Amino acid sequence: MDYEAQGVATVDSVERSEPLSFPVRSESRSEVLSALRAKLGPVTLISQQTENNAALRSLPTVVAPLAPLLPMGGVQRGWSVGFSGVGGWTLAMVFAGWLMETDGWMAAVGLEDLGLVGAHEQGVPLDRVLLVETPPPTQWATVVAALIEAMHVVCVNPFHPVGRQDARRLQARAREQQAILIHLDGGRTWPFPVDLAIIGQQQHWVGLGRGHGHLQGRRLLVEVGGRRAPGAGQWAELSLGPPPLGSRSFGSRSPGPSSLGLPLEVPIHG
Repeated sequence: MDYEAQGVATVDSVERSEPLSFPVRSESRSEVLSALRAKLGPVTLISQQTENNAALRSLPTVVAPLAPLLPMGGVQRGWSVGFSGVGGWTLAMVFAGWLMETDGWMAAVGLEDLGLVGAHEQGVPLDRVLLVETPPPTQWATVVAALIEAMHVVCVNPFHPVGRQDARRLQARAREQQAILIHLDGGRTWPFPVDLAIIGQQQHWVGLGRGHGHLQGRRLLVEVGGRRAPGAGQWAELSLGPPPLGSRSFGSRSPGPSSLGLPLEVPIHG
């Protein structure tokens, strides 16, 4: 597939002459961050951008009914947000595109099969998406910490439980850099509750009858929780379109080869 023709950044289209890689034997976050900064010249670090508070902006129309259930009607920068259940992937991509705004970047760690077409349909600009190959467990936290310093949004779905010390360090770094850490497993591998948990509990398809009709959309019943939520067990109903092409469910997947091209590839050699 010709990704450049579709506006997707490739290694060649952004004049990358060599693969992006991180130190293998060193666990130093500073070395990994230095490698990222050296290779991703066009990316403007969050600390260099104009401050913006996503919680003060209106939510996208499709998820606007969630506003009364969220602190200040949105998501605070520096938080960890988990998405799970039915429709969880779609909601995660809607929020990611909203949080990226007009100049932000998103990194997806270990999500080579993210579902690029579906993400684009939900508002994620693919030319500002960085797909990072799954790091070894011993390097995972170091790689994510480096990405948090350079990205507005970092999506993760680790195959291993994250240690409490690493989780605290990553959460502190996200608060410091005003980045959002999105957990596509709902925070299942995180050692303590995420700041905000958005869980799709039930869905009802619209447009299909007994032997007639066509799929027009779905109604999704969503629960909002997490340690920063205003209250426990709050619910909202959303009206969504059909599942986007290429959408994925990350709640219980196992590693496998990817058949998708990457917007911007960062291999981790180890």
